[in-house]
Amino acid sequence: MSGADLNRHGAVGISEAASYRKRFAVSGWSVAIHNDYRLDGKPMTFWLFTKPLASSACRESGWFVKGEGVSDEEALRQAWAALEASERIGD
Repeated sequence: MSGADLNRHGAVGISEAASYRKRFAVSGWSVAIHNDYRLDGKPMTFWLFTKPLASSACRESGWFVKGEGVSDEEALRQAWAALEASERIGD
């Protein structure tokens, strides 16, 4: 992540994981699930973010994006990359 990205999202001087959480929040996404667990004895973490559809009154309608990895940073980086690939950041 470049310094310009950090400045744009207001996340200068904080951890990488915190900067990604801030990016999601600023973009209107909420944490639906965050779970730390072990898989075959190896620590893992899972993050799921959701965002309602702006055009829908139905609370069950919306977008989701997830990330999973051995650290919060890895899982959040994966979730942000999936979000960028979907082009749903500003929806």
